[in-house]
Amino acid sequence: MMNKQRPMLCLSDSLADPLFSATDRDGAIVLLVTHDDLFVEIDGHGYRLKRGNLVTLFPTHTITLRGQSEHAACVWLWFAFDFMADFPLLLPPETAERFGATPVSLLSDVDFNVLEQTYETLAKYDAATEHPLRMGLLKAQLFIFVSELLHRSADCAVAVQGRRAETLSDTFFALLHRHYMTERSLAFYADQLCITTKYLSKVIRRTTGRTVYYWIEEFVAKEAKRLLRSTDATVTEIAERLNFSNSSFFAKFFRRHTGRSPLEYRNRMK
Repeated sequence: MMNKQRPMLCLSDSLADPLFSATDRDGAIVLLVTHDDLFVEIDGHGYRLKRGNLVTLFPTHTITLRGQSEHAACVWLWFAFDFMADFPLLLPPETAERFGATPVSLLSDVDFNVLEQTYETLAKYDAATEHPLRMGLLKAQLFIFVSELLHRSADCAVAVQGRRAETLSDTFFALLHRHYMTERSLAFYADQLCITTKYLSKVIRRTTGRTVYYWIEEFVAKEAKRLLRSTDATVTEIAERLNFSNSSFFAKFFRRHTGRSPLEYRNRMK
């Protein structure tokens, strides 16, 4: 049963909102990825999302944020089905079935820009809390947004599970999120995927433009920066948490990635 305190419409750019990952949301979520990269798990399948990706989720979908790059950004909205009761044909059954089977789409730049602009207009009406016709404007603009979504994404569903290279890439990133603090060898991830190290290296470079080792170190460096910014853990404690043999190796790694020592970075962030 949906929490009665929830609004009928929610717009946000924060995936930390409890509504985003709630399992009792009786409505639809639409996510627009505006800057690379988000790493999510939808119904147990890992996805690496970049600008241009559209994600549509129904109550039957479960989603978990596994991580994001330093410059990742997105916007999303949730609306209760009752909110659009005036528009009963908004989501035809065949469309809902298509989105249910393939919740991720990749739009062209033109189509994505149209959706992004339509969302921004929706956000402006949402913020106009003093407008006497706000609710009617919201419903009308939401209808326009979803209508554009249906039109722009008609032939753009990403069959992630059906494309070998991208499937391997998505699964690699899902594994990386789980193991980067303890496992940093190419062989480990290749073994988990039941492929050779050479093939994994080729796939990741082809799909991301970067090497496997780049992504492993990127994840470790990002977590190190987060720990230095948001905790009081010592450099030695952080080195141990990130599975470095000693703080000296950690400091050399951190300086190579940031140009600063861990303490210099921490002091600069204060």
